[in-house]
Amino acid sequence: MRKPIEKGDYNVYEIEGGCEVYLPYSDHNIKEANEISYTVKDIPVIRIGKHGFDGCPCLTSIIIPDGVTEIGAFAFNDCVKLSTVIIPGSVKKIEVCAFGGCTSLKEITIPGVEVEIESYAFEGCVKLSTVNINTSKEKIIIEPDAFPEHTSITCLEN
Repeated sequence: MRKPIEKGDYNVYEIEGGCEVYLPYSDHNIKEANEISYTVKDIPVIRIGKHGFDGCPCLTSIIIPDGVTEIGAFAFNDCVKLSTVIIPGSVKKIEVCAFGGCTSLKEITIPGVEVEIESYAFEGCVKLSTVNINTSKEKIIIEPDAFPEHTSITCLEN
C-alpha cells in the first residue's frame, strides 16, 4: 500500500524500503534539466513511478539518483526532447516503455551490475543507436523488443 508523503515539486509515496516519485501532471511543461532528489523527508527515493514523467514535452535531460532500483513503466514515455539520461548503477529494472517514444535519445549507458530491461523499454527511440551496458551478458536480462532493431548493444565486462 502506497502512503502519500509529500506533494510539491514531486508527488511522493512511501513504499517498502523507500519512496517513489511522480511529477504532478500540471508540471509536465518543465523547461530545464532536472535532477531527482536522493531523499524526501529523509526517505530514500528508490523508484521512479509508473508514468512518473510521462509526456513531459520540454524535458531535455534527467539525472536519476544513485539508490533508485527501478524505473517504472512509461516513466519517461513520450519525452520527445529527452536526449540525455544518467542512470546510476543501482538500477536493477527498467520496465516496459520506460523510455518509449523518446525520439531525441541517441545513446545511453546502463552501469548496473545486474539489470533487467523489459520489452519495449526503449520502443520508438528512433535515434537511439548505441547502448553500453557495464556488465557481463550473464548478468543481464534483455526481453524481446526492448530496443529498436537498429540499436547496437555492447556489454562491457566488469
